[in-house]
Amino acid sequence: MGKGNENSTLLKSTETSTTQSLSQAKSTSPNETLYSWEEVEQHSSKQDCWVVINDCIFNLTNFKRSHPGGAQIIDHFAGQDATVNLI
Repeated sequence: MGKGNENSTLLKSTETSTTQSLSQAKSTSPNETLYSWEEVEQHSSKQDCWVVINDCIFNLTNFKRSHPGGAQIIDHFAGQDATVNLI
């Protein structure tokens, strides 16, 4: 949890719709933007929720209402790396 790997200073974000699966959203595209951990950590509120999974940033603010596990788990990892919890 937390910032994740010390070597991961820049992360990529892929524009996604709330209906796309994570595997679809992770595909490489020209819409990718690099962000620092400091920028990701600024999106850690219930109203602005970014989560990092496998070094990709996902804006899950709108999706969390549809998340089968509930919004609380997404809120818990807002602004953090949730990769280790996917196992």
